[in-house]
Amino acid sequence: KYVLDVGIYTRRIKARTLYNHFVLAKTPREYISTLVQSKALKEIVDHDNYNPRIVEWMTDEARYGAIASEEYPEYFINALNNPQRLWDTAFRDHLTKKCQHLLFSLFFCSEYGVFLDDLMPVYNSLHARLSQKYGTSYGAKDFEESVKILEGSFISITNKEVRFINPSIKDYLSEYLNDFALISEFPRCAERTDWANNLWLFGKEIASRNKEGLEKYAFSFRNVAEKFLELPIWKRIETSAGFNFRITGLFGAARIILLLDWWSVTKRREFENYALSLAENPIESLSPWRDGCEVVELIYKLRDGNYFEGLSLSHEIADQLEISFLNMLEFHIDSDDLERLSDAIDCWGKYLCDDIKEVFTKVVHREFDEMDEIVSAIDSDSTLHDYVGILKKLGERNGLASEDVDKAIEIVHSRIVEIQEEETSDANPPELSIDQSDSDKFDDEALMCLFRPLLDVE
Repeated sequence: KYVLDVGIYTRRIKARTLYNHFVLAKTPREYISTLVQSKALKEIVDHDNYNPRIVEWMTDEARYGAIASEEYPEYFINALNNPQRLWDTAFRDHLTKKCQHLLFSLFFCSEYGVFLDDLMPVYNSLHARLSQKYGTSYGAKDFEESVKILEGSFISITNKEVRFINPSIKDYLSEYLNDFALISEFPRCAERTDWANNLWLFGKEIASRNKEGLEKYAFSFRNVAEKFLELPIWKRIETSAGFNFRITGLFGAARIILLLDWWSVTKRREFENYALSLAENPIESLSPWRDGCEVVELIYKLRDGNYFEGLSLSHEIADQLEISFLNMLEFHIDSDDLERLSDAIDCWGKYLCDDIKEVFTKVVHREFDEMDEIVSAIDSDSTLHDYVGILKKLGERNGLASEDVDKAIEIVHSRIVEIQEEETSDANPPELSIDQSDSDKFDDEALMCLFRPLLDVE
Protein backbone atom coordinates (compact mmCIF):
# COMPACT_ATOMS: atom_id res chain seq x y z
CA LYS A 1 0.00 0.00 0.00
CA TYR A 2 1.07 3.56 -0.67
CA VAL A 3 0.22 6.46 1.64
CA LEU A 4 -0.43 9.77 -0.12
CA ASP A 5 -0.14 12.77 2.18
CA VAL A 6 -2.49 15.45 0.82
CA GLY A 7 -0.79 17.96 3.08
CA ILE A 8 2.33 17.94 0.90
CA TYR A 9 0.60 17.95 -2.52
CA THR A 10 2.07 20.66 -4.72
CA ARG A 11 -0.11 22.74 -7.00
CA ARG A 12 1.20 20.75 -9.96
CA ILE A 13 0.25 17.42 -8.35
CA LYS A 14 -3.24 18.66 -7.50
CA ALA A 15 -3.76 19.86 -11.06
CA ARG A 16 -2.47 16.58 -12.55
CA THR A 17 -4.76 14.61 -10.25
CA LEU A 18 -7.77 16.61 -11.41
CA TYR A 19 -6.65 16.25 -15.04
CA ASN A 20 -6.30 12.47 -14.73
CA HIS A 21 -9.76 12.13 -13.21
CA PHE A 22 -11.26 14.10 -16.09
CA VAL A 23 -9.51 11.80 -18.58
CA LEU A 24 -10.40 8.53 -16.83
CA ALA A 25 -14.01 9.58 -16.21
CA LYS A 26 -14.33 10.88 -19.79
CA THR A 27 -15.86 14.10 -18.49
CA PRO A 28 -17.61 15.92 -21.39
CA ARG A 29 -15.70 18.80 -22.95
CA GLU A 30 -18.41 21.35 -22.23
CA TYR A 31 -18.19 20.70 -18.49
CA ILE A 32 -14.42 21.19 -18.45
CA SER A 33 -14.75 24.31 -20.62
CA THR A 34 -17.13 25.94 -18.18
CA LEU A 35 -14.61 25.34 -15.39
CA VAL A 36 -11.85 27.02 -17.41
CA GLN A 37 -13.97 29.95 -18.60
CA SER A 38 -15.40 30.65 -15.15
CA LYS A 39 -11.94 30.50 -13.57
CA ALA A 40 -13.27 27.84 -11.18
CA LEU A 41 -10.42 25.55 -12.24
CA LYS A 42 -7.89 27.68 -10.34
CA GLU A 43 -10.21 27.89 -7.32
CA ILE A 44 -10.61 24.10 -7.24
CA VAL A 45 -6.88 23.38 -7.37
CA ASP A 46 -6.09 25.99 -4.69
CA HIS A 47 -9.03 25.17 -2.41
CA ASP A 48 -8.23 24.41 1.25
CA ASN A 49 -10.55 21.37 1.15
CA TYR A 50 -9.03 19.91 -2.01
CA ASN A 51 -9.08 16.14 -1.69
CA PRO A 52 -8.71 13.39 -4.32
CA ARG A 53 -11.82 11.69 -2.92
CA ILE A 54 -13.92 14.79 -3.59
CA VAL A 55 -12.37 15.16 -7.05
CA GLU A 56 -13.27 11.54 -7.80
CA TRP A 57 -16.85 12.11 -6.74
CA MET A 58 -17.24 15.35 -8.71
CA THR A 59 -15.94 13.79 -11.92
CA ASP A 60 -18.38 10.87 -11.59
CA GLU A 61 -21.21 11.35 -14.07
CA ALA A 62 -23.65 9.85 -11.57
CA ARG A 63 -23.21 12.98 -9.45
CA TYR A 64 -23.06 15.77 -12.05
CA GLY A 65 -25.13 14.21 -14.83
CA ALA A 66 -28.39 15.76 -13.66
CA ILE A 67 -27.10 19.34 -13.86
CA ALA A 68 -26.35 21.54 -16.87
CA SER A 69 -22.72 22.18 -17.83
CA GLU A 70 -22.97 25.88 -16.94
CA GLU A 71 -23.94 24.89 -13.37
CA TYR A 72 -20.97 22.55 -12.98
CA PRO A 73 -18.41 25.10 -11.68
CA GLU A 74 -20.71 26.29 -8.89
CA TYR A 75 -21.68 22.69 -8.08
CA PHE A 76 -18.02 21.66 -7.84
CA ILE A 77 -17.04 24.64 -5.64
CA ASN A 78 -20.03 24.06 -3.35
CA ALA A 79 -18.88 20.48 -2.88
CA LEU A 80 -15.46 21.74 -1.76
CA ASN A 81 -17.00 24.39 0.49
CA ASN A 82 -19.29 21.82 2.14
CA PRO A 83 -17.56 18.47 1.68
CA GLN A 84 -19.47 16.84 4.55
CA ARG A 85 -22.57 16.67 2.30
CA LEU A 86 -20.72 14.33 -0.03
CA TRP A 87 -19.99 11.90 2.78
CA ASP A 88 -23.69 11.30 3.39
CA THR A 89 -24.30 9.08 0.37
CA ALA A 90 -21.08 7.17 0.90
CA PHE A 91 -21.79 6.70 4.61
CA ARG A 92 -25.45 5.71 4.37
CA ASP A 93 -25.46 3.72 1.14
CA HIS A 94 -21.98 2.26 0.79
CA LEU A 95 -20.95 1.35 4.34
CA THR A 96 -22.10 -1.62 6.38
CA LYS A 97 -23.11 -1.16 10.00
CA LYS A 98 -19.82 -2.60 11.22
CA CYS A 99 -17.93 0.09 9.30
CA GLN A 100 -20.26 2.83 10.53
CA HIS A 101 -19.69 1.69 14.09
CA LEU A 102 -15.93 1.97 13.64
CA LEU A 103 -16.31 5.60 12.54
CA PHE A 104 -18.51 6.25 15.59
CA SER A 105 -15.79 4.77 17.80
CA LEU A 106 -13.08 6.89 16.19
CA PHE A 107 -15.20 10.06 16.43
CA PHE A 108 -14.90 10.16 20.22
CA CYS A 109 -11.19 9.35 20.31
CA SER A 110 -8.51 12.02 20.20
CA GLU A 111 -8.75 14.39 17.26
CA TYR A 112 -5.05 13.70 16.68
CA GLY A 113 -5.67 9.99 16.11
CA VAL A 114 -5.62 6.77 18.11
CA PHE A 115 -3.56 3.61 17.90
CA LEU A 116 -5.22 0.52 16.49
CA ASP A 117 -4.74 -1.47 19.68
CA ASP A 118 -6.46 1.28 21.68
CA LEU A 119 -9.31 1.67 19.19
CA MET A 120 -10.12 -2.04 19.01
CA PRO A 121 -11.59 -2.52 22.53
CA VAL A 122 -13.62 0.68 22.15
CA TYR A 123 -14.99 -0.58 18.85
CA ASN A 124 -15.69 -4.12 20.05
CA SER A 125 -17.72 -2.84 22.99
CA LEU A 126 -19.71 -0.26 21.03
CA HIS A 127 -20.21 -2.51 18.01
CA ALA A 128 -21.55 -5.38 20.12
CA ARG A 129 -24.04 -3.15 21.94
CA LEU A 130 -25.34 -1.38 18.82
CA SER A 131 -25.58 -4.69 16.94
CA GLN A 132 -27.60 -6.26 19.74
CA LYS A 133 -29.76 -3.15 20.10
CA TYR A 134 -30.68 -2.95 16.42
CA GLY A 135 -30.60 -6.64 15.59
CA THR A 136 -27.61 -6.79 13.25
CA SER A 137 -25.01 -9.55 13.19
CA TYR A 138 -21.47 -9.11 14.45
CA GLY A 139 -18.37 -11.29 14.58
CA ALA A 140 -14.85 -11.56 15.91
CA LYS A 141 -13.26 -10.31 12.68
CA ASP A 142 -15.45 -7.22 12.26
CA PHE A 143 -12.81 -4.78 13.50
CA GLU A 144 -10.09 -6.09 11.22
CA GLU A 145 -12.42 -6.18 8.20
CA SER A 146 -13.81 -2.69 8.86
CA VAL A 147 -10.33 -1.20 9.08
CA LYS A 148 -9.41 -2.74 5.71
CA ILE A 149 -12.59 -1.45 4.05
CA LEU A 150 -12.33 2.10 5.43
CA GLU A 151 -8.60 2.64 4.99
CA GLY A 152 -7.91 5.04 2.18
CA SER A 153 -11.50 6.24 1.88
CA PHE A 154 -12.63 7.32 5.35
CA ILE A 155 -9.56 6.71 7.53
CA SER A 156 -5.81 6.79 7.17
CA ILE A 157 -3.33 4.65 9.11
CA THR A 158 0.25 5.72 9.73
CA ASN A 159 2.52 3.71 12.01
CA LYS A 160 -0.54 1.89 13.38
CA GLU A 161 -2.24 5.17 14.29
CA VAL A 162 -5.74 5.80 12.89
CA ARG A 163 -7.34 9.15 12.06
CA PHE A 164 -10.01 10.49 9.71
CA ILE A 165 -8.66 10.99 6.23
CA ASN A 166 -10.33 14.41 6.03
CA PRO A 167 -11.69 16.76 8.74
CA SER A 168 -14.96 17.07 6.84
CA ILE A 169 -15.78 13.46 7.76
CA LYS A 170 -15.84 14.42 11.42
CA ASP A 171 -17.97 17.46 10.57
CA TYR A 172 -20.43 15.16 8.83
CA LEU A 173 -20.50 12.68 11.71
CA SER A 174 -21.07 15.52 14.14
CA GLU A 175 -24.36 16.22 12.38
CA TYR A 176 -25.24 12.54 12.02
CA LEU A 177 -24.64 11.82 15.70
CA ASN A 178 -26.80 14.74 16.80
CA ASP A 179 -29.41 12.17 17.80
CA PHE A 180 -30.03 11.53 21.49
CA ALA A 181 -31.70 8.18 20.89
CA LEU A 182 -28.54 6.96 19.18
CA ILE A 183 -25.78 8.34 21.41
CA SER A 184 -27.64 7.48 24.62
CA GLU A 185 -26.52 3.90 23.94
CA PHE A 186 -22.86 4.83 23.86
CA PRO A 187 -21.99 5.58 27.54
CA ARG A 188 -22.85 2.06 28.74
CA CYS A 189 -20.07 0.58 26.65
CA ALA A 190 -17.35 3.20 27.22
CA GLU A 191 -13.99 1.51 27.77
CA ARG A 192 -11.65 4.51 28.03
CA THR A 193 -11.67 7.56 30.28
CA ASP A 194 -10.82 10.04 27.52
CA TRP A 195 -13.43 8.49 25.20
CA ALA A 196 -16.06 8.83 27.93
CA ASN A 197 -15.06 12.46 28.48
CA ASN A 198 -15.36 13.32 24.77
CA LEU A 199 -18.68 11.51 24.57
CA TRP A 200 -20.00 13.43 27.59
CA LEU A 201 -18.90 16.82 26.25
CA PHE A 202 -20.55 16.10 22.90
CA GLY A 203 -23.72 14.45 24.16
CA LYS A 204 -24.61 16.73 27.05
CA GLU A 205 -25.35 19.56 24.61
CA ILE A 206 -27.88 17.29 22.92
CA ALA A 207 -29.26 15.79 26.13
CA SER A 208 -29.62 19.17 27.83
CA ARG A 209 -32.64 19.98 25.70
CA ASN A 210 -34.61 18.52 28.56
CA LYS A 211 -33.62 18.08 32.21
CA GLU A 212 -34.64 14.42 32.45
CA GLY A 213 -32.69 13.55 29.32
CA LEU A 214 -29.51 15.14 30.67
CA GLU A 215 -29.82 13.41 34.04
CA LYS A 216 -30.45 10.05 32.38
CA TYR A 217 -27.50 10.57 30.06
CA ALA A 218 -25.11 11.45 32.91
CA PHE A 219 -26.24 8.50 35.02
CA SER A 220 -25.60 6.11 32.12
CA PHE A 221 -21.84 6.73 32.61
CA ARG A 222 -21.93 4.99 36.02
CA ASN A 223 -20.26 1.80 34.71
CA VAL A 224 -17.23 3.54 33.26
CA ALA A 225 -17.13 5.88 36.28
CA GLU A 226 -16.29 2.94 38.52
CA LYS A 227 -13.49 1.97 36.13
CA PHE A 228 -11.94 5.42 36.65
CA LEU A 229 -10.42 4.00 39.84
CA GLU A 230 -8.27 1.53 37.93
CA LEU A 231 -7.96 2.45 34.24
CA PRO A 232 -4.33 3.50 33.59
CA ILE A 233 -3.04 6.87 32.44
CA TRP A 234 0.07 5.54 30.73
CA LYS A 235 0.55 2.48 28.53
CA ARG A 236 3.89 0.73 28.22
CA ILE A 237 4.87 0.09 24.60
CA GLU A 238 7.56 -2.38 23.58
CA THR A 239 9.89 -1.12 20.85
CA SER A 240 12.94 -2.43 19.03
CA ALA A 241 15.06 -0.19 21.27
CA GLY A 242 13.36 -1.28 24.49
CA PHE A 243 10.14 0.38 25.55
CA ASN A 244 8.45 3.75 26.02
CA PHE A 245 5.14 5.08 27.32
CA ARG A 246 2.17 6.83 25.77
CA ILE A 247 -0.85 8.49 27.35
CA THR A 248 -3.89 6.21 27.26
CA GLY A 249 -6.40 8.00 29.48
CA LEU A 250 -7.38 11.05 31.53
CA PHE A 251 -5.09 12.24 34.30
CA GLY A 252 -6.29 12.21 37.90
CA ALA A 253 -7.64 15.77 38.20
CA ALA A 254 -9.56 15.48 34.94
CA ARG A 255 -11.19 12.26 36.17
CA ILE A 256 -12.33 13.86 39.41
CA ILE A 257 -13.66 16.93 37.58
CA LEU A 258 -15.63 14.70 35.20
CA LEU A 259 -17.04 12.61 38.08
CA LEU A 260 -18.17 15.79 39.86
CA ASP A 261 -19.74 17.01 36.63
CA TRP A 262 -21.83 13.84 36.52
CA TRP A 263 -22.66 14.30 40.20
CA SER A 264 -23.79 17.89 39.57
CA VAL A 265 -26.36 16.62 37.08
CA THR A 266 -27.54 13.47 38.86
CA LYS A 267 -26.76 14.12 42.56
CA ARG A 268 -25.94 10.40 42.74
CA ARG A 269 -23.73 9.49 45.70
CA GLU A 270 -21.59 6.96 43.79
CA PHE A 271 -20.05 9.71 41.66
CA GLU A 272 -18.82 11.69 44.67
CA ASN A 273 -17.62 8.47 46.33
CA TYR A 274 -15.52 7.68 43.26
CA ALA A 275 -14.19 11.26 43.30
CA LEU A 276 -13.14 10.88 46.94
CA SER A 277 -11.44 7.54 46.21
CA LEU A 278 -9.42 9.11 43.40
CA ALA A 279 -8.48 12.06 45.59
CA GLU A 280 -7.18 9.62 48.21
CA ASN A 281 -5.39 7.37 45.72
CA PRO A 282 -4.73 9.16 42.41
CA ILE A 283 -3.95 6.86 39.51
CA GLU A 284 -0.14 6.87 39.21
CA SER A 285 0.02 9.95 41.51
CA LEU A 286 -0.66 13.56 40.58
CA SER A 287 1.35 15.14 37.77
CA PRO A 288 2.58 18.75 38.07
CA TRP A 289 2.25 18.99 34.30
CA ARG A 290 -1.37 17.85 33.91
CA ASP A 291 -2.89 17.90 37.40
CA GLY A 292 -1.23 20.63 39.45
CA CYS A 293 -3.11 23.75 38.33
CA GLU A 294 -6.41 21.88 37.97
CA VAL A 295 -6.14 20.57 41.55
CA VAL A 296 -5.50 24.04 43.00
CA GLU A 297 -8.57 25.41 41.22
CA LEU A 298 -10.67 22.39 42.19
CA ILE A 299 -9.77 22.73 45.89
CA TYR A 300 -10.91 26.36 45.75
CA LYS A 301 -14.24 25.43 44.19
CA LEU A 302 -14.83 22.55 46.61
CA ARG A 303 -14.32 24.84 49.61
CA ASP A 304 -15.95 27.98 48.26
CA GLY A 305 -19.49 26.64 48.51
CA ASN A 306 -20.81 28.27 45.35
CA TYR A 307 -19.70 25.61 42.88
CA PHE A 308 -20.75 22.24 44.32
CA GLU A 309 -23.73 23.10 46.49
CA GLY A 310 -25.06 20.00 48.21
CA LEU A 311 -21.92 17.92 47.70
CA SER A 312 -21.67 16.21 51.09
CA LEU A 313 -18.05 15.11 50.61
CA SER A 314 -16.72 18.40 49.27
CA HIS A 315 -14.39 19.12 52.20
CA GLU A 316 -13.21 15.49 52.43
CA ILE A 317 -12.33 15.51 48.73
CA ALA A 318 -10.52 18.84 49.12
CA ASP A 319 -8.57 17.56 52.14
CA GLN A 320 -7.45 14.43 50.30
CA LEU A 321 -6.48 16.45 47.23
CA GLU A 322 -4.25 18.60 49.43
CA ILE A 323 -2.51 15.52 50.80
CA SER A 324 -1.94 14.20 47.27
CA PHE A 325 -0.78 17.64 46.15
CA LEU A 326 1.79 17.75 48.98
CA ASN A 327 3.04 14.31 47.93
CA MET A 328 3.45 15.63 44.39
CA LEU A 329 5.61 18.53 45.62
CA GLU A 330 8.14 16.08 47.04
CA PHE A 331 9.26 15.13 43.53
CA HIS A 332 11.13 17.16 40.91
CA ILE A 333 9.10 19.90 39.25
CA ASP A 334 10.23 21.50 35.98
CA SER A 335 10.65 25.26 35.90
CA ASP A 336 7.73 25.78 33.51
CA ASP A 337 5.43 23.71 35.73
CA LEU A 338 6.67 25.63 38.76
CA GLU A 339 5.63 28.89 37.11
CA ARG A 340 2.21 27.50 36.19
CA LEU A 341 1.65 26.24 39.74
CA SER A 342 2.67 29.62 41.10
CA ASP A 343 0.14 31.32 38.80
CA ALA A 344 -2.59 28.90 39.91
CA ILE A 345 -1.84 29.42 43.60
CA ASP A 346 -1.80 33.18 43.09
CA CYS A 347 -5.24 32.99 41.43
CA TRP A 348 -6.99 30.12 43.26
CA GLY A 349 -4.96 29.64 46.44
CA LYS A 350 -7.29 31.41 48.90
CA TYR A 351 -8.43 28.17 50.57
CA LEU A 352 -5.20 26.19 50.35
CA CYS A 353 -3.83 24.98 53.67
CA ASP A 354 -0.72 26.67 55.06
CA ASP A 355 1.29 23.46 54.65
CA ILE A 356 0.99 23.62 50.85
CA LYS A 357 2.02 27.26 50.69
CA GLU A 358 4.96 26.57 52.97
CA VAL A 359 6.16 23.52 51.06
CA PHE A 360 5.71 25.28 47.72
CA THR A 361 7.90 28.14 48.96
CA LYS A 362 10.57 25.58 49.88
CA VAL A 363 10.35 24.09 46.39
CA VAL A 364 10.91 27.55 44.91
CA HIS A 365 13.93 28.09 47.17
CA ARG A 366 15.27 24.72 46.01
CA GLU A 367 14.96 25.94 42.41
CA PHE A 368 17.20 28.89 43.21
CA ASP A 369 19.65 26.74 45.17
CA GLU A 370 20.11 24.40 42.19
CA MET A 371 20.46 27.21 39.63
CA ASP A 372 23.89 26.16 38.31
CA GLU A 373 22.71 22.63 37.58
CA ILE A 374 19.43 23.78 36.03
CA VAL A 375 20.84 26.29 33.56
CA SER A 376 23.71 24.00 32.53
CA ALA A 377 21.10 21.65 31.05
CA ILE A 378 19.52 24.40 28.91
CA ASP A 379 20.98 24.92 25.44
CA SER A 380 18.64 27.63 24.12
CA ASP A 381 19.35 31.29 24.82
CA SER A 382 15.70 32.19 24.10
CA THR A 383 14.58 29.68 26.74
CA LEU A 384 17.03 31.20 29.19
CA HIS A 385 15.74 34.72 28.49
CA ASP A 386 12.22 33.47 29.30
CA TYR A 387 13.59 31.82 32.43
CA VAL A 388 14.75 35.19 33.75
CA GLY A 389 11.13 36.36 33.80
CA ILE A 390 10.08 33.18 35.63
CA LEU A 391 12.74 33.71 38.31
CA LYS A 392 11.69 37.30 38.92
CA LYS A 393 8.06 36.23 39.34
CA LEU A 394 8.84 33.30 41.63
CA GLY A 395 11.23 35.35 43.75
CA GLU A 396 8.77 38.17 44.28
CA ARG A 397 5.85 35.88 45.16
CA ASN A 398 7.79 33.69 47.56
CA GLY A 399 9.69 36.28 49.53
CA LEU A 400 13.21 35.66 48.24
CA ALA A 401 15.82 38.30 48.97
CA SER A 402 16.52 40.55 46.00
CA GLU A 403 20.22 39.69 46.09
CA ASP A 404 19.39 35.97 45.78
CA VAL A 405 17.22 36.66 42.76
CA ASP A 406 19.89 38.86 41.18
CA LYS A 407 22.52 36.16 41.75
CA ALA A 408 20.34 33.55 40.02
CA ILE A 409 19.70 35.87 37.08
CA GLU A 410 23.44 36.52 36.78
CA ILE A 411 24.01 32.76 36.49
CA VAL A 412 21.43 32.62 33.71
CA HIS A 413 23.03 35.52 31.84
CA SER A 414 26.44 33.84 32.10
CA ARG A 415 24.98 30.72 30.52
CA ILE A 416 23.47 32.81 27.70
CA VAL A 417 26.89 34.31 26.93
CA GLU A 418 28.44 30.84 26.98
CA ILE A 419 25.88 29.50 24.48
CA GLN A 420 26.35 32.47 22.16
CA GLU A 421 30.14 32.00 22.20
CA GLU A 422 29.74 28.31 21.39
CA GLU A 423 27.43 29.14 18.47
CA THR A 424 29.95 31.67 17.13
CA SER A 425 32.86 29.23 17.28
CA ASP A 426 30.85 26.42 15.69
CA ALA A 427 29.42 28.53 12.89
CA ASN A 428 30.38 27.41 9.37
CA PRO A 429 30.71 29.80 6.43
CA PRO A 430 27.50 29.98 4.42
CA GLU A 431 27.33 27.71 1.40
CA LEU A 432 26.15 28.97 -1.93
CA SER A 433 23.24 26.96 -3.18
CA ILE A 434 20.90 27.07 -6.10
CA ASP A 435 17.33 27.95 -5.22
CA GLN A 436 15.31 24.95 -6.24
CA SER A 437 11.97 26.70 -5.72
CA ASP A 438 11.84 27.80 -9.36
CA SER A 439 12.09 24.21 -10.59
CA ASP A 440 8.50 23.41 -9.71
CA LYS A 441 6.78 26.69 -10.49
CA PHE A 442 3.25 26.01 -11.67
CA ASP A 443 1.51 29.31 -12.29
CA ASP A 444 -1.95 30.00 -13.74
CA GLU A 445 -0.65 29.88 -17.31
CA ALA A 446 0.86 26.42 -16.71
CA LEU A 447 -2.47 25.34 -15.25
CA MET A 448 -4.33 26.46 -18.37
CA CYS A 449 -1.80 24.78 -20.64
CA LEU A 450 -2.31 21.47 -18.86
CA PHE A 451 -6.05 21.43 -19.52
CA ARG A 452 -6.08 22.83 -23.08
CA PRO A 453 -5.67 19.38 -24.70
CA LEU A 454 -8.91 18.29 -23.06
CA LEU A 455 -10.70 21.29 -24.59
CA ASP A 456 -9.40 20.43 -28.08
CA VAL A 457 -10.70 16.86 -28.05
CA GLU A 458 -13.74 16.40 -30.26
